[in-house]
Amino acid sequence: MMPIYRIASRLGLTMKKWHLIILTSCILTGCNLSLHDALQLKAMKSRPISFPPSLQMTIGGDTCDFNRIPAGIKLIVYADSSICNSCLVSKLEKYHAFEHNKDCNLSVVFILAPKGTERKSVLHELSLFEHIFPVYFDRAFDFLKENTHIPKDPRYHIFLVDTSNVPVFVGDPASNETMMNMFYRKLQSISK
Repeated sequence: MMPIYRIASRLGLTMKKWHLIILTSCILTGCNLSLHDALQLKAMKSRPISFPPSLQMTIGGDTCDFNRIPAGIKLIVYADSSICNSCLVSKLEKYHAFEHNKDCNLSVVFILAPKGTERKSVLHELSLFEHIFPVYFDRAFDFLKENTHIPKDPRYHIFLVDTSNVPVFVGDPASNETMMNMFYRKLQSISK
């Protein structure tokens, strides 16, 4: 078995970055870290995220002509057809609450890519929300096509990007307190 410092060296990582990848991956995978996971995280954090013009913005279940993704630091929450979209819709307000952190200027960008048959039910569920916020639909599944550095594994589909749209934190801050604390520390460090 190869020592960790040699693996880190081959990946071009400092030991500090390697430890951060290990910690993030352990939390994401329950410590079933593999070299494959580390490489996926490194690849994901290597390039900025692009937002295809085909994304269609919806507010309160109504489609809008205005389709601009907010600038600045963003929490991206992406769900394709491999995830139960109605399950994610039920959690949207929880993610939306992250925008109300007074110390950091953060936007939450919800990108949903439901199958054609699920889209109407998702729109209906969105129309029932008391708080209205934008949700972007990826009807052509272009988000992952344009961002090939994002793994298809849904564990990597919730992430924080800096002002240049480069992922700086990968994982679901709403999943547990440890992830939430890590998320807020990273958010505060890039907000300065």
